[in-house]
Amino acid sequence: MKKLIAILILMIHSQLLALGEYYPKCQIPAVVVAHLCSCNSETEEYTRMHEKPLPAVGTHLKFMDSGETLANWNGEDTENVRPLRLWDVNTGKLTGTYMGNVITVSHNNELIACWTLNRNDFSPILLWNAKTGKLKLNISESNQFRISKLLFSQDGEKLISCGRSEDNKQTFELWDTETGDLKATLKTKDYNLEPSTFSADSQIFVSSGNGDIQFRNTTTGEQIFSVKDSPAYFFDFVFSPNESMFAISCSDETIRLWNTKSRKQFAVLIGHTGSISSLAFAPDGNTIATASTDETIRLWNTKTGKHITTLVGHTETVEKILYSPDGKTLVSASRDKTIRLWDVETGKHKSTLVGHTEPPSSVAFSPDGKKIASVGKEILLWKID
Repeated sequence: MKKLIAILILMIHSQLLALGEYYPKCQIPAVVVAHLCSCNSETEEYTRMHEKPLPAVGTHLKFMDSGETLANWNGEDTENVRPLRLWDVNTGKLTGTYMGNVITVSHNNELIACWTLNRNDFSPILLWNAKTGKLKLNISESNQFRISKLLFSQDGEKLISCGRSEDNKQTFELWDTETGDLKATLKTKDYNLEPSTFSADSQIFVSSGNGDIQFRNTTTGEQIFSVKDSPAYFFDFVFSPNESMFAISCSDETIRLWNTKSRKQFAVLIGHTGSISSLAFAPDGNTIATASTDETIRLWNTKTGKHITTLVGHTETVEKILYSPDGKTLVSASRDKTIRLWDVETGKHKSTLVGHTEPPSSVAFSPDGKKIASVGKEILLWKID
């Protein structure tokens, strides 16, 4: 009897694979029959938008044009020239390609900045209009030999380039994206210090590295204050949505919360038993989610610092977590090759998205929260019905 049941299961599985069908709410894995029931049939539907995955060129994902276009790029690779590709979300067709060693997209999705290594001379920074595909600016006055990172301000009016200068010092140069004028220059001997983010009003930029986080004025480049790696080495930094606080992940498996105005630490979140791999504030700022190599996700109250709940289900490191725009769903990408969705209010698992052939490294929600993109060796697009 057991043999007959096993044969029937395999026959059904092979027929479904041949037809390219989907088991309710998730794609059928190539070989593992046990995952057929990994999705909750009583919750929202998440279905693959395209039968064939899009080829990935990097780990960065960003929805553009109100979610109709998806950008995928590698970000920083000073040894290889790589593309930034734009895809039509609905058709899966390639709509644009930009090349560079270092590439980034502005927060308002209007500009793309590219820099390409030229071993014989200083290379210009090129600013492209993302909507028209036309070159907007050629910034050729940079004093840096090898740029390692480009970062737009929140309003898109400023661009910071970071890299080595002719005198072999780490250099930050702040540019006006409308005129191409150089606004400020800062040099340091700390080669590991790179820009991390801008404040919402674009008046402050944050740089981090070597266990040091520095807050600087975007007009003068002068340091406002800094956070040193005591008592633990810092890894990641993220502002809360209203920037009233910021969170830092540390080498001692803790997360530390700081008040931005008072510049004082007010909470230490303790509970993970592995390195912190990702941080994400809820849209209202009242909760922070933390992911770890210990295969769990933890939710914390940012006002009290108290642990709310632990999300368990992944079987390997959770690489990336992200809240949906409405804050009701948390999505997680893991080295177990799955994407999981969680109900934030109840802490319960909603659905598992299966289909990646290699571990996915990042995920993105469309602005309306109705689409999800995940990237590993390939890009998969999911629709929330």
